[in-house]
Amino acid sequence: MYNVLRTCFYFLQAVLYRCHMVLSMTASEGALVDVIKKMRPVSAGRDLIRIGGRHDGGYLVPDDLQGVSANFSPGVGWTVAFDEELATRYAIKSFLADYSVEPPSVSNESFDFEKKFLGIVNNDRYMRLEDWIEKKTGGGGGLHSEEFILQMDIEGAEFGVLIDTPSAVLRRFRIMIIEFHAMERMFAKHTLGILDGILDKVLRDFCVVHIHPINHCSSVKVGNVEIPRVIEVTFYRRDRAVFDNAKLSFPHRLDRPSMPEHPDVFLPAIWQNQVRCMERQAMPLSHRCPAARSVCALARGVQGGP
Repeated sequence: MYNVLRTCFYFLQAVLYRCHMVLSMTASEGALVDVIKKMRPVSAGRDLIRIGGRHDGGYLVPDDLQGVSANFSPGVGWTVAFDEELATRYAIKSFLADYSVEPPSVSNESFDFEKKFLGIVNNDRYMRLEDWIEKKTGGGGGLHSEEFILQMDIEGAEFGVLIDTPSAVLRRFRIMIIEFHAMERMFAKHTLGILDGILDKVLRDFCVVHIHPINHCSSVKVGNVEIPRVIEVTFYRRDRAVFDNAKLSFPHRLDRPSMPEHPDVFLPAIWQNQVRCMERQAMPLSHRCPAARSVCALARGVQGGP
């Protein structure tokens, strides 16, 4: 009976999420704001440029691509405009991976395609990010530097990959553009605790410099907190940044709707306040949520070291 009731509860919760409602067991508004503060974009002393198409497949990145030798791009969509522009304008090779599609029809000697999903195990369908990088670079692998880009859109698997990948491996990326899915699950306190741990791990070495909501999904608002369901987040490694107090504009002048046929979705004001990149005043959510503590510890890189 307990299992039946639990199944019914989670089914109802999923239905109500889609109706912009939540049940109990939700995170407090204060806890949500604490985590959102960590994701607020900051000015890092570099102009942002747009690489890729005008709509889906185009991303804003810091204008700091000189010396980058490779882009790792798990999750291959209908367009590879981002990878093409990196190859033609910056001579950056792209390693592409996706089990659900065939190799891109675009012929480009700078593309290397692997028919696998990115995940937390290695088998016939999945591979780990750390092992993929080692396989393709192998202590250099002919690349002229160890400076990489990560452009990851893997439909929700990004959370597990970020937990699984040691911080030392993530630091090999100068820039990371990650699409985060189902962000409305932040309203659930246990999920929020996991995200909090992931952010603590990533933000040791990176800052958020841009967030762009995906407009084929709406936002979810509960009380004073509004969360876009899907967001593209651009991370920039701290050692490359020069932090200043420049005011940021939302949307950025180079932002474009991912799906031009849909109404645009803008970054809610609660995500925009200007804060210092080093702000760490909020108590980690895992300290307030014991059930999430062990997962958060793993996310913070205990398994991979600093």
